[in-house]
Amino acid sequence: MRRDIELLVIGPSATTTTGSLLRPYNIWYTLKGLSTMNVRYLPITYPIEVLLNIRSIIRSNIIIISGVSPWISAMILIVSRLLGKCVILDVHGSPYYEHIMSGRVRIIRELLLYVNEYISYRLSTNIIVASRGLIGILHKYFRVRLNKRLYVLPNSISYLFIKIIKPLMGIDRRLLWNVLLKPKLNVDIDNNDTKIVISPLPDVFIGNLIAYDTLMNMIRELRSNNIRIIITGIRKGLERIDNLIINVGYLPYIDYITLLLNAQAILLPYPNNSVCGGVRNKVLEAGYCGVPLISTKNGVLHLDAKGWIHYIPLEEVQLGNLLINIDTDAIKSISENMRMLILEKYLPNYFSRNLLTILREILRRRFRKLLYKLGNY
Repeated sequence: MRRDIELLVIGPSATTTTGSLLRPYNIWYTLKGLSTMNVRYLPITYPIEVLLNIRSIIRSNIIIISGVSPWISAMILIVSRLLGKCVILDVHGSPYYEHIMSGRVRIIRELLLYVNEYISYRLSTNIIVASRGLIGILHKYFRVRLNKRLYVLPNSISYLFIKIIKPLMGIDRRLLWNVLLKPKLNVDIDNNDTKIVISPLPDVFIGNLIAYDTLMNMIRELRSNNIRIIITGIRKGLERIDNLIINVGYLPYIDYITLLLNAQAILLPYPNNSVCGGVRNKVLEAGYCGVPLISTKNGVLHLDAKGWIHYIPLEEVQLGNLLINIDTDAIKSISENMRMLILEKYLPNYFSRNLLTILREILRRRFRKLLYKLGNY
């Protein structure tokens, strides 16, 4: 079958599944079935890989960049625009803005982030952002004009998450724990009263590092034989505090999902200076699984969620008492409300539908003959 357009999705490596990968995966998964496009995914981790894959860039008519670092994004944009390519930049957040909001002054790093982000926004043909709030940030700090080349595409549950969790949900959760997690984590939950609370804070994002520091300061005085707080994503090595806090580092995605299915709660202690550009994947995933979410307001940024209806406001509770009584009907009702919100607004098919609408609009002037076929995908 003849393919009219070569579309290249450039994103992070799929060797390790991170939050940065899930959105470009959704983009690739949505577009790969289009009969008039040859859609390929190109993982880029280091700037040199841009030059090593220059042939793929040359062959492509449209390039979508999503989930890579600002310096890689800027380099791809410079090369692609010199070749006259249509480049769509998918923006999940602004590392420069997140860094200055953190209060951690590193002038050289801030300058490099700003310059590379500025280049990326200026050279892109179109920009897709993960939230309306991100549009304001790009306009305020980078003078990106609020015109028709800007589109909003909210985050959603990923197709990859759905593929993994559907078969797992049909298996006894305690069996999953004993087979997949217990040998690796060495965490004992043989006591039925043990509460597993997870706090996923991948340290590739500065906001998560701030939340990690907040968490450590907040729960050092929390003592209970029946509570295990498991932190994922922090590469400081295994750390235990009185068998209460367990830092397990990075987990394979299937292991993290198994951990989520066995958790009684997810804890997100993001302070006011810890920001993000779109709805956090961990919030969507926990909501889908019906796991109660204990979070600050910043943990649920860009989500249509309300405290005590969809999540438990961390600022308004005594954490120890809450965790001991996490299985009450009132908490179950809150987690069910969140699950219904995710099912109504944040499933991946909604993401695909909105992406195709945006792409059809972008292609209107460049590839008119494809519009009908895109509309019937």
